[in-house]
Amino acid sequence: MIIAIFGSQGSGKGTQAELLAEKFNLLHVSMGDCLRAESKKNTVLGKKIKSIQSSGNLVPVKITNKLFENILKKHKNLLLDGYPRSFDQLQFLMKKTKIDYAIEVDLNERDSIKRISSRRMCPKCNRNYNLIRIKPKVKGKCDYCKTNLIQREDDKPAAIKKRQEIYKNQTLPLKKVYKRLGILHIVDGSGSIKQVHESILKILNCQKSPKVK
Repeated sequence: MIIAIFGSQGSGKGTQAELLAEKFNLLHVSMGDCLRAESKKNTVLGKKIKSIQSSGNLVPVKITNKLFENILKKHKNLLLDGYPRSFDQLQFLMKKTKIDYAIEVDLNERDSIKRISSRRMCPKCNRNYNLIRIKPKVKGKCDYCKTNLIQREDDKPAAIKKRQEIYKNQTLPLKKVYKRLGILHIVDGSGSIKQVHESILKILNCQKSPKVK
């Protein structure tokens, strides 16, 4: 089974992805985390990815598709977070496999920006926090590995604005495809983490309880 979850930056889709992956025993594939891990490597590809992400642009399709293909060779039950993000990526995915559920966590732009500016992450274990919604137990420290939290380059003002436009222009049109395939579901992302999670579970359970292969 494959579930694709998407939404603008700050919508909380990453948190929902983690919860769903754990509940249904799916591999949580965060393309953002995959790319950040690659960018930390002192390679030509790693440096290229880091430069692209710092400017707020999307990484070229060939790179993300290759990373996804490598994952698909080893795993079949996936929770996709941040992939596919463009029509080209979706076309590539549909040639390799199929999406069972496409879930959008919808949040207005103002609230999205407010959440993003408060977001922090652990550079060591990639845990995500939010100074408004998911605060660390100790200010500035990861709850799990005690590493100092950082603000991602693409969570800063200039990059935020650019990525909002990219999302509107490239990702939202995918909804038309998902709708045509009968797999599109939209949930209100303005509620609490628990409320959003329950909304998603209601969608899945109303259809048919998801089962891994």
